[in-house]
Amino acid sequence: MIQENVRKILQELPEGVELVGAAKTRTTEEIEE
Repeated sequence: MIQENVRKILQELPEGVELVGAAKTRTTEEIEE
């Protein structure tokens, strides 16, 4: 689910914009997916 959301967001970002994220309630394993 996280992976799908990140892909969708990345597709919508303009060129040259970097996505930076923080996770408060997810494990390292979930984020690394």
